[in-house]
Amino acid sequence: MESGPLKTTKKAHNFIQDTAMVLTQKTQFMLDVLTWQSEYDRILDENPNADPKDAVARADQAVIDSQGSNRAHELSAVQRDRIGKLFVNFVSWTFTLYNRHAVGVAGMKKAMREGENVKAAAMFANDILSLYILPIAIITAGAIASGKGPKDDDDWLDWLMRKFSKEAAGMTPIIGVREVASLTVQRLQGNQRSAALTPMAGALDAVSSIFEQSAQGEIDKPLINASLDAIGTFGRLPTTQLRRTIYGTGDYLNNPEGNPADIRPFLFGPPPKK
Repeated sequence: MESGPLKTTKKAHNFIQDTAMVLTQKTQFMLDVLTWQSEYDRILDENPNADPKDAVARADQAVIDSQGSNRAHELSAVQRDRIGKLFVNFVSWTFTLYNRHAVGVAGMKKAMREGENVKAAAMFANDILSLYILPIAIITAGAIASGKGPKDDDDWLDWLMRKFSKEAAGMTPIIGVREVASLTVQRLQGNQRSAALTPMAGALDAVSSIFEQSAQGEIDKPLINASLDAIGTFGRLPTTQLRRTIYGTGDYLNNPEGNPADIRPFLFGPPPKK
């Protein structure tokens, strides 16, 4: 028979598992619906006499191809393994990206065998642009728009090169290589902890930082950040959102001149410093 504290702990654990990813799930659901409906409408627009069941099946497959499904029979062995999961946290998109790239490479090889070298080169350029360069450019633009871009005394070109190399290192689809590449790039760029690290590389770096910060004997912001990063990966929890809510709440309570109805700090964290 389970004791009271153990039973309470299990209930708390189950509650966290059931609710921690709700916002992520709802956001993903919106993307899935848009993708599904777009493909379904496209099929029926091209062929009004198409079998609706076939349109539904192809729309389902479009979601799987573009967003991933995470169904057990479509996961690799490392994704199903208890330890391996630590290395593939939040990596479904990277695997989906790799699968799309593999399809593109197969098409490129076919074009080359048929002597259509110009077409093959165009397919390769399109893959590199759409699968790698554009996503990194969008991430970079988002960082700049949110106030996390280069500082006034930073060289823009140097900052852009460092940002692109960090993001590219995290997009490597080979387990283990991602972590080594990510940590290596970080060390070469000044050993500053960054969210651009892959989850497992970030967790290993966070553990190292926890020991360093604990040796100082002070509970400060770097120690809290490192602890949340480690808990997030090993516990498979969205602690980035928890960090934003914690710091956003503190900013909200300590800012008497702010708008009391403004709830953005609770969701997005404190506003960027001017």
